[in-house]
Amino acid sequence: MNLYLFVLFCVFVLIFVYSNFLYPLVFACFGFLESHSKSSKHGSEQELQPITLLVPAYNESAVILAKLKNIDTLEYPPGMLRVIVASDGSDDGTQEIVRSYQSNRPIELLDFQERRGKASIVNDALSQCTDPWVCLCDANVMFRPDALVRLATRLQLPRVGAVTGDVRLASDESDFGRGESLYYDVERAIQKGESFIGSVMGVDGGMYLMRRELFKPVAKDTILDDFTISMTVIRQGYCIRYEPTAIANENGTPSSEIEFGRRKRVARGAIQSIFRGIYPSVFDQPVEFAQWFSHKLLRWLNPLVLMGIFLFSILLAFSNTWFQALLGLEILAIGGAVLAWLIPKLRDWPILGLIYYFGLSHWAMLIGLLQGLSGKYSAVWNRTERRSIAS
Repeated sequence: MNLYLFVLFCVFVLIFVYSNFLYPLVFACFGFLESHSKSSKHGSEQELQPITLLVPAYNESAVILAKLKNIDTLEYPPGMLRVIVASDGSDDGTQEIVRSYQSNRPIELLDFQERRGKASIVNDALSQCTDPWVCLCDANVMFRPDALVRLATRLQLPRVGAVTGDVRLASDESDFGRGESLYYDVERAIQKGESFIGSVMGVDGGMYLMRRELFKPVAKDTILDDFTISMTVIRQGYCIRYEPTAIANENGTPSSEIEFGRRKRVARGAIQSIFRGIYPSVFDQPVEFAQWFSHKLLRWLNPLVLMGIFLFSILLAFSNTWFQALLGLEILAIGGAVLAWLIPKLRDWPILGLIYYFGLSHWAMLIGLLQGLSGKYSAVWNRTERRSIAS
């Protein structure tokens, strides 16, 4: 057996195991400690601040009425919640629905005629905001009545610059629901631990609350605007907390094609953020940098790591029976993912469903990484087709 190939194989395996199993496991344990900590974690409901709730929208006629009704159910004090719906060149009647809706809260429509991308309309909308706190949320995300109050009482704590909540996916309608649900369960476990140790590495764009003075306009071609805003908060010396009791609901991704495109976009945005230095400072914020490196960077590079593992398995299989067996298992897993792609009903099987989602995600991310390196991409969003769900 070639010793150098074996060492390289072990290095790639350790990176994969650390980023996908050890780091999540350790921080899930920290999250368990955080859940049982008796220290004060929240401020007082008597000290709530005025909030502007911003809903960026592009062709959201299918869900915007349900969203406006959901906003009316929020338990935030009267007179302390301003609502802005910012339309990014919608042409499906979204604006007319907003204009005609009779709300219990003041709702302002910003009707941008030209479609420019989410980053641009968030910049323009928040430039008109004067409230000390701002909540950004998606049109298809339905808050529980107390969600905004839960976020707000957490934001009152010193050095907390933003709070992200628990946006739960109704994945039953998708063709890979088990895989998607498991992925987000793991993410929530990690976020609990990160919130306890340092800072959550990014907000859930579907629902998060932040201090307005920490918002810095993002570049118009920014792909991952929510992640960029998150890192800006952290780089200013503040932390992001995860509030598990602030709950909202949204539909899961309905099809493999849509999830494939979303994963490619995330990978393109990852490359963009790395090139622009949008991450914590290694010297000034070593804990947060280590979290970003472990949770984000290594996970983004997973497709390349898996390719390395597969390549070294092939090379080592020529001289070792153990690696021949391992290579057989790897080929079997790839074959299972391809089979589930060809026969969608097989995705209902728990093991094949997970293998399929894993393979789909990493193949999409690999393509996205290559596209990001090429620099050829657009920041204009493509809205996911999803049905409205109850709050």
